[in-house]
Amino acid sequence: MPVLRILLFALVPVINLFGQDNFVSGKITLLKGEILSGSINDLYWDKTPSSIQFKDSNGKVSQFYPHDVLDFHIGEKAIYLSRQVEYDSISNESSEVFNNKTPSYTKKHLFLKILVKANKSLLVYSADVCR
Repeated sequence: MPVLRILLFALVPVINLFGQDNFVSGKITLLKGEILSGSINDLYWDKTPSSIQFKDSNGKVSQFYPHDVLDFHIGEKAIYLSRQVEYDSISNESSEVFNNKTPSYTKKHLFLKILVKANKSLLVYSADVCR
């Protein structure tokens, strides 16, 4: 019985670690131009997010995908645009990355982070290529 109790106490913090929320002030611009102010769950993405969680002033949490919005802002820290782009998508197998010389284009709606905002802005999309 003590082993079970120790195991339980060891697992509870780990489970809570994966359930962390970090809602910070942010804005979302919907497709028709309507701006929603509230909080966005900022997960400090290493890769570009495929969706975001938005909490309105009533505390209701909604999930938004790139095809649902024009852009979103996380405070003054980051701006992501939603755009339909065509990019070279390759398999997650590392041998294909180096051996395949033929591009495999995919058209998809993605969030793109603005690195430099200008007349011709610099945008970035980051994803796992090799595992």
